[in-house]
Amino acid sequence: MIYHKHHKIPQHAGGTDDVSNIVQLTVEEHAKAHKILYSEYGRWQDYVAWKALEGCVSKAEIIRMIQSLATKGKKQSHEHIQKRKMVGEKNPMYGKFGELNPMYGKKGVLSPHFGKKHSEETKQKISKNHKEKGIKPPPQKGISKTEEHKIKLRKPKPKVVCRLTDKKEMSMGNFNNWIRMEENGGKRRN
Repeated sequence: MIYHKHHKIPQHAGGTDDVSNIVQLTVEEHAKAHKILYSEYGRWQDYVAWKALEGCVSKAEIIRMIQSLATKGKKQSHEHIQKRKMVGEKNPMYGKFGELNPMYGKKGVLSPHFGKKHSEETKQKISKNHKEKGIKPPPQKGISKTEEHKIKLRKPKPKVVCRLTDKKEMSMGNFNNWIRMEENGGKRRN
């Protein structure tokens, strides 16, 4: 027989994991306990637990119930309402590409973002988002290179004299690209 640990005072109602607050019940008893708690206090969490333990609803339905009941009765922020109003065709910028877009070609001083800087908090959010997506940061400007790196950059790259292309001198990279192109019948690789 399978037993569940049931909180006499549920955690969503301020109950703790203290041993005196936990009782072992069968699945049927656990469902009945949440049904009684729901009928007595009317908390949506007990309703979801009762229906889930009885097996009346699927996992996907439980998730939908939690999402809808958790936000029920809560006032949405003005920004959230505005965002929902600006979706798809309701957005005044919808379908405006190129010159139809009022921001088209506005760079530098003409850009409304010119001269504005991100706060440290915003920079951290952007950095975190880029790390999660695997985006590498742009090369840092103004950071001095090591002497070893400077020497490596000064060295000329090896050149290859290709007898097949009128004895032209080319870099190894260009030579390898030319070879690949010849192998593909004169077509560039995508």
